[in-house]
Amino acid sequence: MRFLAINIALFSLIILLVILSISMGGYYKLSIQDLLNTILSNTRDRALASVIDMRIRRALTSIAVGIILGVSSISLQNILRNPLASPFTLGIQHAAALGVGIAMSVPGTLSIVGARTASTSMITITNYYIVVGSAFTMAMMQSFLILVLSYAIGLSIYGIILASITLSFAIQATLSLLQYLYFNEIQVATLLFWTYGNVSRTAWLEVWILMIVAIAGIIVFLALSTDLDLAVFGDEVAISSGVNIKILRIAILLISSLLTAISVSFVGVIGFAGLVASHIARLTVGWSSRRCIISSALYGAIIMLLADFIGRTILNPVTLPVGITTTLVGVPLLIVLMFGGRHGVSESRWS
Repeated sequence: MRFLAINIALFSLIILLVILSISMGGYYKLSIQDLLNTILSNTRDRALASVIDMRIRRALTSIAVGIILGVSSISLQNILRNPLASPFTLGIQHAAALGVGIAMSVPGTLSIVGARTASTSMITITNYYIVVGSAFTMAMMQSFLILVLSYAIGLSIYGIILASITLSFAIQATLSLLQYLYFNEIQVATLLFWTYGNVSRTAWLEVWILMIVAIAGIIVFLALSTDLDLAVFGDEVAISSGVNIKILRIAILLISSLLTAISVSFVGVIGFAGLVASHIARLTVGWSSRRCIISSALYGAIIMLLADFIGRTILNPVTLPVGITTTLVGVPLLIVLMFGGRHGVSESRWS
């Protein structure tokens, strides 16, 4: 009953945040009645309809990305028995950023209007799906290289973590080298803006792709929840219970990488949301993977919605990228969770 009550409360909070996100922010502030009247009456005010459409897309994108990061983080932490494991800390998102950098070095990817300086020109990405495809490809390549390197030393927990850290540093160095040697001021500024994370750049096609991927991720991880529970207690316990721990690690890493690669391809780099959501889930619903996956998905959606709402309202009319506000929201929460009791970061079960 407690688990059900918590999830009902979380779902209700998501609905409330969606309503607030659609009705507030920017130059348009709508009451709930105005919002319903605008949607139901099929208003002819194109500007207002466009604003509402954009805000709905932002809200749904935030929910989908939060779910993806939440369920991916909880699964990676269980399979690696490491409370700091997440797509961000494993370097998958940094690999996607390198993919964007490579795509931006292709002639014709960027369209520049005005003087050729970052502060006085208008920059648009003309080949958006080249950028998305390149980000996705590099993120998956990162995961493949992690598997290759860790396989050489037996696909152990420490092998995967060591390979992830090593490749993450290599990728960041490569991206820095690319910017230093080949990028001009405009390309550096554009890449930097992309890495901030932005949930407003998705069209409806991308929104539906993200929603489908998020739901599929929940279903797949729930199907593997029993094996994930056993993996937390160590390789010996999992193997003696009939779990092929090496295959499970490969599957979880690839699935998490696939989900994250799709997400980061569309919205950019977003850190801390999944890491914080997973720990809050354990703090409130315990260690059961099935329960944690569901609650982590809801907490991830809430954190993303809250971060986007804060970014659009705290300095209105200036909008802060969601990648910045998730960090501003996530870091204090993560510090609090360090002292969060028996389900917190200091839990001895990880050892």
